[in-house]
Amino acid sequence: MPLLYFEVYCANCGEGLCKLTTVDERNGIIIEIKPCPKCLKNAESDGFNKGILKGCEVTREQSEE
Repeated sequence: MPLLYFEVYCANCGEGLCKLTTVDERNGIIIEIKPCPKCLKNAESDGFNKGILKGCEVTREQSEE
């Protein structure tokens, strides 16, 4: 099999993900890339904040009725 060199970067922040990338060549080539921890944490925070805002909206609407 030919030698293949590649680099992996986060599409969102540009951080290098080479330490979070695993290559398995047993059954062909399988590449597994874990998400960027910084961007994953930001996404979780954004989702949490959106959920809080949505919950506050529902509560406000119910209290107005």
